[in-house]
Amino acid sequence: MSELLEIKTLTVRYRTKDGFVTALDSVSLGIGENEMLALVGESGCGKTTLGLSIVSLLPPASSEVVNGSVTYKGTNLLMLEEKRKKAYRGTEIAMIFQEPLTCLNPVYRVGDQMAEAIMVKRARKEGRGQKHGTVMQRVYDRRAAVDTRFLRRG
Repeated sequence: MSELLEIKTLTVRYRTKDGFVTALDSVSLGIGENEMLALVGESGCGKTTLGLSIVSLLPPASSEVVNGSVTYKGTNLLMLEEKRKKAYRGTEIAMIFQEPLTCLNPVYRVGDQMAEAIMVKRARKEGRGQKHGTVMQRVYDRRAAVDTRFLRRG
């Protein structure tokens, strides 16, 4: 089975006043369609750096991808020009940063907030509901579709 998302030998480092610090060292993983992956680890182990690498949001002034690839549906996202990267963000790939309760409004259902984000991206009306439902089924259990309190932190 081919991978929907494949990361091969990804190495990312950050500039510091004392030189470079390697945040990810030859990370490789694959996620097939309809599969889920949970990243678990201590603070500072690279979970956020991996997520930022996937959505191409690493800070350019203080980080660099030394090696590797992030391939989504056969396209190496790291090699795309910025305009094409932006086209993937929020429509094909998205990230909820660190604390879901501060990123999402607890008064509204998660699904409604995702649908609103897709509408803002000018997705077609019939595709909007289909994409929203698919994402919710893949990522969250039924309770999370109703209430942001059921999303996990960390």
